[in-house]
Amino acid sequence: MDGSSSGWKTLQNHLWGVWTSTIKRTLISSGLHSRAAMRKGDITAHLQSAEDHRDKHRLLENVLWTDETKIDLFWFE
Repeated sequence: MDGSSSGWKTLQNHLWGVWTSTIKRTLISSGLHSRAAMRKGDITAHLQSAEDHRDKHRLLENVLWTDETKIDLFWFE
């Protein structure tokens, strides 16, 4: 029996008469948690998004920003 690839159902078949909850609790206390590996994201899409953001930032560096605010100190012009 390969311990790395067998689940608690396989262990229950080999350990006849042992409760499922006992097997699960023993596996968890031993550090064997039932977690699936996460899939890595698409790196090319992430890279393209980063390059697009960088280009937008460079575009805004060439914009002449002016302040055209008109402030009236009194109620008449």
